[in-house]
Amino acid sequence: MSVIKTLLFFICLWALLETGWISTNVIWSWPVVGNLLGAYPKLIQWYEYTGVVGGTLWIMSINLVLFLIGCQCIKFKRIYVFLGVCLLFIINLPLIISNYLYNKNPVPVGHIKVLFMQPSLNYNQSEKALTNKLIKLIKSRLDSTIDLVVSTETPYVTPVWTNSIDNSYEVATIKSLLKKYPKSTVMWGITINEAAEKTDNANYDSTFKFYYHCYNATSFITNEGIRGYRTKKILVPFSERTPYNLSKYLNQKDLFTINNEKNDLYVSGDLKIFPAICSELLNSFFFLKNSAKSNIITIQASERCFKGSRFAISLYNDMARIRSIENRRYIIKSSNQGIACLITDKGNLIKSLSPYKACTAVAIASLLEKQTFYSKYPLFLSFWLLISIILLLCLQSLKIYLCWK
Repeated sequence: MSVIKTLLFFICLWALLETGWISTNVIWSWPVVGNLLGAYPKLIQWYEYTGVVGGTLWIMSINLVLFLIGCQCIKFKRIYVFLGVCLLFIINLPLIISNYLYNKNPVPVGHIKVLFMQPSLNYNQSEKALTNKLIKLIKSRLDSTIDLVVSTETPYVTPVWTNSIDNSYEVATIKSLLKKYPKSTVMWGITINEAAEKTDNANYDSTFKFYYHCYNATSFITNEGIRGYRTKKILVPFSERTPYNLSKYLNQKDLFTINNEKNDLYVSGDLKIFPAICSELLNSFFFLKNSAKSNIITIQASERCFKGSRFAISLYNDMARIRSIENRRYIIKSSNQGIACLITDKGNLIKSLSPYKACTAVAIASLLEKQTFYSKYPLFLSFWLLISIILLLCLQSLKIYLCWK
């Protein structure tokens, strides 16, 4: 292949590979090049059509033209002019589209007042102490106007059984608190055990000789008690669960189980929440599937695997901003160490809290229901990337055939 064809083939192949990264439950999407633009939402409003992979193509296309301009094999002035025009077109067209989309304001179906938090918990404390600290933070800002309170991902090691959730200390405490605030709903991270039949993914208690499932979940609590709960579907590989049921071959016990039968939305009146939990943020296709029926998204995170890395915390937050643009939904993000914030459908941060500080914030979020092009046709760009790869291979094969003949 010529240099240009080879580089085009590499760009298309890499972008297609990234599509796999953002759609699988095993490989994380940290290396996706388009994530680098998450901190600059005004530049990437067109992600609602292409997704984050479109950002990868944009960055790599600009670098391809710059490489050709600087390549010593280009000796003709006319080619420099042509490549310069191409570079201006590639850079400016997405920016013009982005500016147009940024100034469009969708009509919300409603608004809610939310309280989100950044508790900065020390997980070495007792579970009762962790609960009391979270409750204290909620009490500091809760009033009769708050519609939704979003806590972090579950800090608890000891699970609560499904048949006794309402009697657990944390649920009973929240239920008692909400007696004064009947309008409010609290989203509370919780670890749940559920009795199960003998299956490949069920845990076994050798002491009492029974099978059970353990879920990383978020619960919805009102003044009447538990209204429901949602279990985490995408678990951290080898930390929360060994992928492809390899644990039985590795002699390793999985921490959590995946329950694909549980509904992923919480609906209460006009409020339709997709409650994402931590690592689920990294799977763009999973977000698309669930946000289509929602009008707001919440993210509850713990950042345990970040080990205090400010870079990881910042990149994770940038990916949340990208998801808000891809889905055109407000995102309420509560994180243990940060960054807790409210993100608009344009990717802008509202009431962003400084990392590593225990604090809360209150803000107004809009409820949006219109689907984006990307949420309707997530594989549209991938289809054309695959067609491009096939055409490049066919052209090269034809060239080899003609030379051989």
